Amino acid sequence: MTKVLLTRPEQECQALQQLLAADNIEAMCQPLFAIIPGRQLSSLAEQLAVADIVIAVSKHAVSMASRQLNQQWPSHIRCFAVGQATQQAWQQAGVEAIAPQLETSEGLLALPQLANVAEQRIVILRGQRGRELLAEQLHQRGADVSYCECYQREAITLNSSQLVPYWQQQISYLIITSGEQLNRLQALCDESQLPWLYSNTLITVSQRLADLARTMGFKQILVSASANNQALKATLLTAMNKAKSR
Repeated sequence: MTKVLLTRPEQECQALQQLLAADNIEAMCQPLFAIIPGRQLSSLAEQLAVADIVIAVSKHAVSMASRQLNQQWPSHIRCFAVGQATQQAWQQAGVEAIAPQLETSEGLLALPQLANVAEQRIVILRGQRGRELLAEQLHQRGADVSYCECYQREAITLNSSQLVPYWQQQISYLIITSGEQLNRLQALCDESQLPWLYSNTLITVSQRLADLARTMGFKQILVSASANNQALKATLLTAMNKAKSR
């Protein structure tokens, strides 16, 4: 039993499934959330008109914003991405964005281009929730920081009484890319199913998420170098090879 459970939104899920299939890795797609437009998209153009810097903290924020703007991004703004996947979303929208090596808020804050931002207007593109560290630190550096909620995650209705027992017979690896996914997966399991859940090898995308998983009860956790599919695949192969060598 070496199947992998993928829980990203549908389009990403299918792309990763196909990538894994090329290496004969069988993966099951079960999106836990759908991505829908955010509540503040209508004000985005107005915010960008006076912005100096735009920071996107996920590729969904970029794709929803691009759709809202009909791909017409203002040329006067400097653009930043939290990581490679988000940077690639910018590129697909025709925008060159700067991304840190360390794909976190801390990595962004360490960039020299964001060291001196006093009196700069910064717009952060994100979902309906997120860490406040980035905005807080930029504000402390003298920037005028605002958010634009570009997307929301909407929970998909699932029949856990059928799904989880099936997963128990099939799954031994999990690829989880957000805290919302991790919490939802835990909530789908009843108390008797949690030991099975925590026994799976978990692939995740940040140390912060790995720490959350560890507090839940997961023991075997690997952190991918990036949230993009190639990096997730490489980390999964590392985990599988390690399991074979035991």
